[in-house]
Amino acid sequence: MATSFPILRLPSKSIQDVIQHMPLGDQLAISLCSKPSKSAVTRLNHDPLYISIDVSDSIRLIVDFQRADLNMQASLTFYKNTVGQWNLQSCTTAIAAETEVVWEMTGFRFRDWVEHVLEVFKCSRIHTVSVYRTMNEGNCINASKVIKEFRVKTIRLAACSRSLEEKIVTNIQCNDALFVSEPSRNAPMPAHEVLLQNFKSASFASISPGFQLTLNDLLIINSSLPKLISCQISSKDLNIYIKHLINGSHQMLENIQLIQIGGTPWNKKIAMKDVPFIVYSPQFEHVIRGGDWENENYFLATRNNGKSLGLVWTFVEESCHIVILGR
Repeated sequence: MATSFPILRLPSKSIQDVIQHMPLGDQLAISLCSKPSKSAVTRLNHDPLYISIDVSDSIRLIVDFQRADLNMQASLTFYKNTVGQWNLQSCTTAIAAETEVVWEMTGFRFRDWVEHVLEVFKCSRIHTVSVYRTMNEGNCINASKVIKEFRVKTIRLAACSRSLEEKIVTNIQCNDALFVSEPSRNAPMPAHEVLLQNFKSASFASISPGFQLTLNDLLIINSSLPKLISCQISSKDLNIYIKHLINGSHQMLENIQLIQIGGTPWNKKIAMKDVPFIVYSPQFEHVIRGGDWENENYFLATRNNGKSLGLVWTFVEESCHIVILGR
């Protein structure tokens, strides 16, 4: 006659107390043993958890949470290696350190792991999916097809090819936040299909001279909160973009940050040419236009729809922060 998992023979309150104070890795291991043990772990009152997935040549599933009672950060990272086994990479808690362990679950696929972790730790969505440059792009694409079935808050793409960026964004269909970074010196700019995705927040960053967004790219970005790091458009193009915003372009925009890293600093006089504005102080006390306005950093303009457009210049004209006010 089969016996139950030993810990489940304890009184219900004792079971919860014992499992609650176990390392995260042990909690996950117990949840895999049987339906009753899974139920016991699922009933725990977990502190806020963040589930993230890193995809490159291997796949890492990461669980992070803050232990309020211990005032410390805990995390569990396990990954699928080249021979198809899931291995514990690290488990950090104040209770105990874990050693390398192979997780063997017959028939348990990547999708099953993600679903199980989300269910056991009561997470409604994956917090972050990060995809890194790899020779095995097929691995990334296949993973993204699985992740498509789950809600995702943020996508991070690092050093990915243009085609991989497009496929990942299309497959996952996240609309909260996108971060694209590219350390390669020969990187192309993101595909237009990526720029057109309806992300609430989108950030593009690079130190590469080959990774440059153009005026046309600025005009088609379909994001409410875009942030462009190493934005190398000219002062003249920036002037055109500001006028487009004033004339009603990009109605969903809330604010945009344009940050230069190297290159020719923007010329404020050119960027603000023929832009109807008033100078204002950080305390929003209006200042009469005139005098040496080029040394000022805060400006207000009125859009065609009556809303105010705020422009903030910082770091010796290496950054332009445009905010739509009165939404």
